[in-house]
Amino acid sequence: AAAAAAAANAGSADTVTVRSHRRTHSDASAISSLSHVVNDTHLAEEQLGPVVFVSTPPRNLTCMLCEKVFTDPVIAKCGHTFCRHCVLGMAPGDECPVHHFALSKSNVISNLAVLEQIHELLIRCKFGCRLVEGSANVYEFDPEGCQLDIKLGERKLHEAVCEYAFAKCPNNPQCPVTRKRELEAHLKECQFYPCSHRVRGCKFVGGQDAVASHLADCRFESVKGLLLESDQRVQTLMQGLETKDQEIGFLRAMLAKLSERVERMESLFEMRIDGIDENLAHLSADSRDTSRTLQDVQRELGTVQAKLGLVDDYNIIGATHMFKCKGTFVGHQGPVWALAVHADLLFSGSSDETIKVWDTSTSFKCKKTLNAHRGIVHTLCSHNHKLYSGSSDCTINVWNIDTLELITSLVGHDNPVCTLAVANGMLFSGSLKLIKIWDIHTHKPVGQLTGLNHWVRALVTTDKYLYAGSYQTISIWSSLKQDMEVSGVQQPEKLHVLHTSGGSVYSLCVTEQYAICGTYENLIHIWELETFTEIHTLDGHMGTVYALVAMTQGPNKGRLFSASYDKTIKVWSLETKQCVQTLVRHQNSVDTLVVQKGRLFSGAADSTVKVWQ
Repeated sequence: AAAAAAAANAGSADTVTVRSHRRTHSDASAISSLSHVVNDTHLAEEQLGPVVFVSTPPRNLTCMLCEKVFTDPVIAKCGHTFCRHCVLGMAPGDECPVHHFALSKSNVISNLAVLEQIHELLIRCKFGCRLVEGSANVYEFDPEGCQLDIKLGERKLHEAVCEYAFAKCPNNPQCPVTRKRELEAHLKECQFYPCSHRVRGCKFVGGQDAVASHLADCRFESVKGLLLESDQRVQTLMQGLETKDQEIGFLRAMLAKLSERVERMESLFEMRIDGIDENLAHLSADSRDTSRTLQDVQRELGTVQAKLGLVDDYNIIGATHMFKCKGTFVGHQGPVWALAVHADLLFSGSSDETIKVWDTSTSFKCKKTLNAHRGIVHTLCSHNHKLYSGSSDCTINVWNIDTLELITSLVGHDNPVCTLAVANGMLFSGSLKLIKIWDIHTHKPVGQLTGLNHWVRALVTTDKYLYAGSYQTISIWSSLKQDMEVSGVQQPEKLHVLHTSGGSVYSLCVTEQYAICGTYENLIHIWELETFTEIHTLDGHMGTVYALVAMTQGPNKGRLFSASYDKTIKVWSLETKQCVQTLVRHQNSVDTLVVQKGRLFSGAADSTVKVWQ
């Protein structure tokens, strides 16, 4: 690519001096072989030629890596904007020149706002520029060329029809190149018109009048009719051959489809055989569940008999209700990462960039699929009659639950939104090393909490407190609005910080008595809220604990559910701190849990949502 700068004190804006495309301290016009369509700058230069800016582009439109005007600008993980080809061409370990974060070639997002600004920059038509004599890459204004200033984004449209574009004579490549506006005059004087029978071997060349006179004596003109007839017959034969080739191609395509159909039928047959085997396994599991249920009934019957004095003694301790899988919601095309409930509705967010709305009271079917995100839906949160969804596209969408329509999108994060929570008229959203705070009525940002040591993957709120899980810590703030509203750059103070040795905190659950977290290293830590003292560690999972939820009402009050990468859901008694049941039905990592009216819903990487009761 090339760059240019016009002298700042030049007497005329029509003179532009072009130099190698290096960043200089000049504030004059610049030139670049920039293309907003093609990422490869060398290919862009071949297609579009030099770019001469009418005035110096703003410094904020210059890439910090190549020091040139942005080419296909993208937002990197660190939050800064660079050329896409600069990021993709970096060596492993190269860092952002500002924050010194390692730059990743993945997870870059096109910066459309900057691209639009670049497209609005005024440039010279390339047919109004010429090379300085004796130079290979220095340009100056051509007073005989196009005089128009055009927007960079409209350059191709203008230059495709510019009357100052250069055109070759269609008669002979040896004719001098002329501009489009002069081509018609040249053709009137051109002495290289060929005979109309050139394709048949006539080599006569001359002016228009000479060619007309030549045709009277041309040997091919006398047999013109026969030659045309022969050409038509040849054309008919060629069309016949083309038709036959198409028929042969059609037959080959039909044969390929038949082969594919046979393969699909074989695959379907194998899948059905596998399904039968799976159903047999499920029947066996159901049989075991039924047996355990009968044992529970017998224990409960013995308890009743003992209380009525019908038996002398009984040995039934800690009888536990056993959860069974009651059904499966199928419809997502990717892992299910988030669940939320409102009344009789269940919401599920997935890697397929959709949110599905399920009826859990009557039809048990998908009522609607919400499409607005352009990335994985990582988290869902419902409050009053609104649903909030956070995604890897760095946005938070706000939905009306009554109409299931999008209300607005909250934009402000530079990294994926991992978790959401609502309290006291505020929405809290967790991302990389920060928590943003939004007003749920105006949907405006009102502050942020920074200084966290890693990704904030879990948020829980109560009427008084906000809990945030990060790397080996749980930070606790007051969730009262008056405590969050701190003027200036000062932030609300942390009330407590709970420490754990289990790696990153992936899940949180807070009950009346306990604060509970699940970690990367397969453990569940329990703290007593009165003293914020860790009192127990639950060990049993064989993978990261991705989700925690507790039942606080009904016959199963005091039950804690944990979901893990090991494909299981464990049921724990918060009274005895013992595992009382392990639920095994998912075929992949279980990523999210939610409870509703005594039922447990689980979402997993096998793209399904299961119902337990």
